[in-house]
Amino acid sequence: MLDAKQEFTAMLKKNDSFSYSNVQGSCTTPPGYLYTIQNTMNSTAVPQEQTSNVVHNNPQLPYASAIPGGVFPGRAIVIKGMVQSKSTTKDSRFAIDLCCGQLVEGNHRDNKALHLNPRFNYGGSWFSKSDNDIVVNSLVNNSWGAEQRCPNVLAMSKPFSIRILVLRDYFKIAVNGKQLCDYIHRLPLEDITFIYINGCCIHLDLVEFQGTEPPTSSTPSGSLSDDKMESFDICKPKTPFIFKLPRVDSFLCGRHTVSNFYCNERSGLHVVSF
Repeated sequence: MLDAKQEFTAMLKKNDSFSYSNVQGSCTTPPGYLYTIQNTMNSTAVPQEQTSNVVHNNPQLPYASAIPGGVFPGRAIVIKGMVQSKSTTKDSRFAIDLCCGQLVEGNHRDNKALHLNPRFNYGGSWFSKSDNDIVVNSLVNNSWGAEQRCPNVLAMSKPFSIRILVLRDYFKIAVNGKQLCDYIHRLPLEDITFIYINGCCIHLDLVEFQGTEPPTSSTPSGSLSDDKMESFDICKPKTPFIFKLPRVDSFLCGRHTVSNFYCNERSGLHVVSF
C-alpha cells in the first residue's frame, strides 16, 4: 500500500494540472504535509520584494502604531491621504510624529524625534497672524527645539503623498514626489519606536513602511583589511555612467577632468552620474 507521499507523487506523474482541493480529496495526506504544499504553491505568486513592506489601509485618526521593524537608514515611511476643505473642518493643521515611546499627548510626553506639522491658517485675524507653513521640529525632554519652516505645498481638497526617508544623519522629506527639506537628527534613530498622526483636517488612505534593515556585518567597523576589500578600475567610462555598487559599505573614487558634474547615490540601485 502506498503512503501519502508516494500517492501524491504518483498523482503528479499522472496529471500535471492539479489543485490543492484535488490533492486533499484523493489521498489521506497528513495535514502538515498538505500545509507545506499549499504554502509553497502560494509563495510563488508573490514576489519576495513585495512582502517586505507593511501597509495600513484606511487607518482612523488619531492613528498610533508601533513601527514594524523599527527605524534605520534606508527605511521610508509613506503617508497618503486627502486634505479636507475648510467647510468640513475647523481644524487648520495636522501632525505626523515619529516618537520614542507611546506617551504622545499630555503634559509628560515621550520624546519626538520628528514632528511634521503642516498648517493651513491663511487669513489670520486681529488676534492671530496667518500661518501657512510646514513646521518641522523635535520634542526633547518635554521641550520643543528650534523650528525649521518650509512653505506649505499641500492644498485643500487635494490628495497628498508624504514620504519620510531615513538616512544616517538626517530625514529626507518629500511631498507629492518633490523634495521638501532635510532635517538633521536630534535624537538617536534606535530610540524611535512609534508613529502618531493626528488632526481633523485630513483623511488618511494609507500608511506604508518600506524597506528592511540590512543584516549586520560580523566584522567590526573599521577592521576590514585591504585583502578583503574588492577594488577594480573602470577606465574612461561613457557618460552618463551608471553602475550598481556591490556592497552597502562600498565607496567610489575617481579622477576626471570636467567643468562640472553631479553625483547621485540612491538606495537599492546606486546611481552615479557624471
